[in-house]
Amino acid sequence: MQIEPNDYDYWSKFADTFDDDNYHIIGHDTNDVIKQWLENQFAENDRVLELGCGSGFTSHWIAPIVDHLIATDMSEEMIVKARERLSIFDNVEVKIDNCYGTSFDDRSFDIVLMANLLHLVCEPDTVLNESQRILKDGGRLVVVDYTSFGLSPEKKKEMMQRYFSRWGRVPEHSFAASPDVLTVLAEQAGFIVEESILVGENTKAVCLKAVKE
Repeated sequence: MQIEPNDYDYWSKFADTFDDDNYHIIGHDTNDVIKQWLENQFAENDRVLELGCGSGFTSHWIAPIVDHLIATDMSEEMIVKARERLSIFDNVEVKIDNCYGTSFDDRSFDIVLMANLLHLVCEPDTVLNESQRILKDGGRLVVVDYTSFGLSPEKKKEMMQRYFSRWGRVPEHSFAASPDVLTVLAEQAGFIVEESILVGENTKAVCLKAVKE
């Protein structure tokens, strides 16, 4: 697939402030719930690929748990931040790569992780199909996506105001993830979904885990 510059340039300009912006928009409580959920999805012998690692915000939660983590993003600016943050881990590689068509061989990983990526890419089905290709048989897909789904109109308006104040207009091709929507996308790519849940109170995220047959 030909990647349009705005696929990642939109986020590149926020690399220096991404972590603070994230906590301002989403809050600590929902991120704490996500962290706890994620920590239960990985084991010490897992070889993990993260797509869309950004500044390494989620990567640094996962790195201490797994055998090896390759954290990737299409944004050079985000990769610089991720390398700085993750340099303390001997088991982590950070590199630029394309989530629509990665540089990795078939059946290379135990887990593919996507944190706040799937609802933002132009072609989520392409990214999921690529994940199928590079996962081992029986490998796992782990997805987290922030969402306005399930919020009251008031809470949704407040979250969007916080988003707009930091990051401006939402990318046109993005969508509000829900457990059902992510389940359908994953199943269409050939995954067996084991869990797809909505977490958080004042802000929300969908957490999904699935298996490659």
